Amino acid sequence: NGSISPSGSASVSYGASASYSITPATGYHVADLLVDGSSVGALSSYSFSNMKANHSISVSFALNVVVVDDGKKNNPEPKKVEDTPTTKPDTTKESVSTPPSVPTPQTEKQVSLIVIPPVEVVPPVVVVPPAPKAPQVVVVPPLAPVVIPGDQVSTVQLPKTVEGASVKIVSVGKGLADANLANNNVSYEPTTSFSGKTNVTVETTVNGVTTQQVVQVTVLPVAPKVSESQPVKFTTSTINWDKSPNAVGYQVWVRGQLVCTTTSATKCEVPVTVGPETPVTVEVLGNDNTKTAVTPTYSIKKPLPALMVNFATAKSDLSADAKKHLQEVAAVIKKEGFTRLVITGHTDSQGGIDNNKLSLDRAQATVDYLKKLLPKMNIKVGAYAAGKPIASNSTPQGEAANRRAEISVW
Repeated sequence: NGSISPSGSASVSYGASASYSITPATGYHVADLLVDGSSVGALSSYSFSNMKANHSISVSFALNVVVVDDGKKNNPEPKKVEDTPTTKPDTTKESVSTPPSVPTPQTEKQVSLIVIPPVEVVPPVVVVPPAPKAPQVVVVPPLAPVVIPGDQVSTVQLPKTVEGASVKIVSVGKGLADANLANNNVSYEPTTSFSGKTNVTVETTVNGVTTQQVVQVTVLPVAPKVSESQPVKFTTSTINWDKSPNAVGYQVWVRGQLVCTTTSATKCEVPVTVGPETPVTVEVLGNDNTKTAVTPTYSIKKPLPALMVNFATAKSDLSADAKKHLQEVAAVIKKEGFTRLVITGHTDSQGGIDNNKLSLDRAQATVDYLKKLLPKMNIKVGAYAAGKPIASNSTPQGEAANRRAEISVW
């Protein structure tokens, strides 16, 4: 008695649309349209949009009613009117007086009026055909993009699909050695040298309807197994790392600033101070703008000279210039997270004074000033008199250089 097109169960992608048209058979009309069990009226078409759940649609048809009039009751044959014969006096006989109370009969036409009763309308018997089976719209859950490391097999669970659905992998893109599906889990195995974006095609079949979805797979560059940051001078540092098998380049960042870029080298010497708390990042670059960031391990093998302050002959007082330099280096020590200092005092080779005590006094004066700037610092003190000169004591300039206190970070 009618149809819905398309008929039967259908499978559509998540967020897609679907349209249905309703066509009654000859002699029938749409009685009502139900969407998810609720009436939406006697429509001849209906569309779903942005579908994110299952839906159903059903229609009922009704027989068209036609009233037929045979014309007999509305147009009856007129009844024939008969003439009533008149009585004529017999003129051949004697005249006989008619009593005055008996009138003389006359000819009269009688017309019969027939009242036609109203036509009785018999209500039709409507046979409602059974509603066609409602098609079920099945929404296949979307498959999210996948990001995996480039040096191991990664297993990712698929979203729960419709009961009874059949799911399989039909194609694997470049850069993937394999992709296996088991118990609704997909295992991705990248090739050794690949980094970047590829894909896997997953096919889902529900009630005979097949849907294919392409899953984007991003393979990240492999992080180096070892990376290290190490100061070589107080204002110069070295960053080094192991080679990555699927990288196309490297970048080194210190405190959010790009300080080095290389395509193949695995070491950068940068003109910055790097301490235990300095934010250092090595970015391993792959294809398709992929990257993996690692934080190098801070390493220092021995105390690193940071500053020398000089003194007048036979004196242990800090000059204004010396205090200014100590303030500057203390700010860097605090910022980069150094926690240990070694401070040593030295003298020239002039006699006439206890150089051992003088060198200790110079070291202690430096310690006392830095303790005010760095109260939590662990400081080790040493005094070497004239035993470790850095210049010749045969010249005034050499003697001035040797009258010093050295500050080293550790």
